[in-house]
Amino acid sequence: MLAALRGLHSGLTGGLPVLASLAAARRLPRSGQGPAQARRFVAATLGGWDLAGLADDAMLIITELALNAIEHGRSCFTVSLARAAGGVRIAVGDGSPAPPRRGGGPQPSRAGGLDVVDAFAAGWGHDVLPGGKLVWADLPTAEGGRR
Repeated sequence: MLAALRGLHSGLTGGLPVLASLAAARRLPRSGQGPAQARRFVAATLGGWDLAGLADDAMLIITELALNAIEHGRSCFTVSLARAAGGVRIAVGDGSPAPPRRGGGPQPSRAGGLDVVDAFAAGWGHDVLPGGKLVWADLPTAEGGRR
């Protein structure tokens, strides 16, 4: 699955990074409503692809990525999804080129964060791109298997 998802990066939506071979993308505000809007968008997209079985894991992942974009990216953010053989890639783009980090920093990290993404995704990473960065996570479909 991961090989099928490589090379999906990157395009721009409103100056922020998105997956290049995306099937769905949305630009969302840097506000308390952003994560809820991201969850609704991801759930609707997965439902439209007959992949509602991925929704629980996807909701946990998108919430963490959206919160990180708001807190650390300090910008509005994009959510994009791409479907490939064996899986779905979910990505969040923000206006900061700073790579995502687990914990550390000047303030203790809130519970969850990238550890949640790591626990529920088959793989995740980031790419620094023009306009910011794209943090992505891969979810396998039933035929794609789990890591």
